[in-house]
Amino acid sequence: MKKQQKQQKNVNCIRNLCKNSQVKLSKCAERYNGITLISLVITIIILIILAGVSISLVLGENGLFTKAQKAAKDMDIASLKEQIGTELLSMQIENEENNFAVDESDVEKILSKYGKIIRSEDGNIIGLKPTGKDYEIPFSELWQGETTNSYNAAKHVNVPKLAEGMIPIKYNGSQWEICSEEDSEWYNYDEDKKEWANVMLSDGHYSVENAKVGQTVSDTELGSMFVWIPRYAYSINEYGVEKEDGEGETQNITDVTFLVGTTNKDEKGNEYALDYNTDEVEKAKEEAETEEKTVSTPPIVHPAFNFGGTNLSGIWVAKFEASMEGEKNTNTVGTTGDDITTKNVKVLPNVQSWRYISVGNAFTNCLAMNDNENIYGITSAVDSHLMKNSEWGAVAYLSASQYGITPTINDSGKTESGKYTAYTGGENYSAQLTQSTTGNITGVYDMCGGAYEFVAAYYDNKNDNIGTNGTTTYFEENELKAEYEKYWDKYEVDEEEKTATSWENNNQKIKELAEKRLNLMKNVKGIGMYDVKNTFSFNGEINGSWYWLTDVTDTTTQFGVGIYNNDMTLVGNISLPFLLRGGGWNDSTNAGVFASRGNNGGAIYNRRLPSSASCALIASCALSCTLITS
Repeated sequence: MKKQQKQQKNVNCIRNLCKNSQVKLSKCAERYNGITLISLVITIIILIILAGVSISLVLGENGLFTKAQKAAKDMDIASLKEQIGTELLSMQIENEENNFAVDESDVEKILSKYGKIIRSEDGNIIGLKPTGKDYEIPFSELWQGETTNSYNAAKHVNVPKLAEGMIPIKYNGSQWEICSEEDSEWYNYDEDKKEWANVMLSDGHYSVENAKVGQTVSDTELGSMFVWIPRYAYSINEYGVEKEDGEGETQNITDVTFLVGTTNKDEKGNEYALDYNTDEVEKAKEEAETEEKTVSTPPIVHPAFNFGGTNLSGIWVAKFEASMEGEKNTNTVGTTGDDITTKNVKVLPNVQSWRYISVGNAFTNCLAMNDNENIYGITSAVDSHLMKNSEWGAVAYLSASQYGITPTINDSGKTESGKYTAYTGGENYSAQLTQSTTGNITGVYDMCGGAYEFVAAYYDNKNDNIGTNGTTTYFEENELKAEYEKYWDKYEVDEEEKTATSWENNNQKIKELAEKRLNLMKNVKGIGMYDVKNTFSFNGEINGSWYWLTDVTDTTTQFGVGIYNNDMTLVGNISLPFLLRGGGWNDSTNAGVFASRGNNGGAIYNRRLPSSASCALIASCALSCTLITS
């Protein structure tokens, strides 16, 4: 009770105090309320500052969210780089295993799957914009390897690969004109155009240093001329069917598909084999004949585009029969004055070809084209050599395809006052357009007629003429030295032929060995000899005189001449191990791109040599020299 009274007394006391101090309490309340608002504001400000700091840490330029985004982007880029890099590396390894250079088109195909390729003003790949991404990846971060840019997708053919000393030229309708390699009129290999790329070397009036785009070049100002043969695959239409003479026309004897870069693929991605089974094709042909049908060979990559294990995007071949530097060749029959290695090779129109020369000296002269301080402006990076038989075949098959014509004969040769003459380009090449492999001035001349051409090819029968006329510089005990193997096509023969010494008058044995040689040679592709023909002549000797044998029991009658497109192939005696191509000016219709015969390799007045030049390209001269540039 007392406790309750005490509490009530306190309450009353407070009420009285409050009543008497109303103003003071009011001010007190205001005071206390003001302090509360300030604290709240301060608190809010502090919270806002803290929130700003937090937002900045999370959402700022260097915030956690930005860093998370960047980390995710970096991971995405790294993953994409790894994916693309793995694919590029796999492609590189596969190409290297097959001796292919990595072409820019190979890289493009891979990059294009991942986004848009970025190029510089000069057309080089500089980056990739991945599909659906907001970033670009520098090309240097995707690929550090070397690439070649050898395919022109707009023209569906490999870009002619220039080497130092080469000057691009085009024909403007009346004369040659120096052009740039980007000139759209430099070449057009389409079926309806058949305009093959031409260059001249720096041994004429102009050199690379003083040549200006747009300058016209007269015939007398020309440097040695070469024509580009792009890498291709081919098949032979109507295999084993004899063709009548169709020279001067597009015959479609072969069907050609141009390939991309140094690969075995066309622009659609189709891949081509390197060989086909001859026996299977022969069997298919026999079966087709019962139904009066024909067969074509499976398409394969032409073997000329592999040089010593290196795949090439194309080859440069000499435009005309080779001639000798200096005055025209007017040697009398039997003169040895031209069988020398002290003169330079020239490849020019309307001059006499270099004829009286042995195969060994022809080979030496072609190798010397890239010597130091040579007249052509080329360097040792260009690998010059006598044209191989397979390289001759590459030109022959392109000319016989939808992209060329089989040329008519150069019959400009004459024998006057004991002197033999043969002129390059038929003596007036600009008026002899059907003698070109294109039917226009841009093709290769003198592959039909003119003078016979040596090619770097021989039957490996150990005959003494191999070492004698091929020279001991390149052959030891009639065997080709290892360092020159890439420059020659060597053909195997039966072991019995390698030991033959005295069968020149034994026609039975000659024919037997020749037939064995044919059975081995039928598997050699791309040379325009055994893979297109099915009848041959056999070259023998009877009582010191030469005959073509028709029957071993009738040795005085001609054996059925080996004819294809009216071009004659003579399968020679064992003492004729080297090969000649094209036929001579006086062979009439038997001359042609498919013509061939054996020879002992010695110097004869009615002969010229072809040359080609290799540089991942290859070039060929009348003197058959191939140039290959790396």
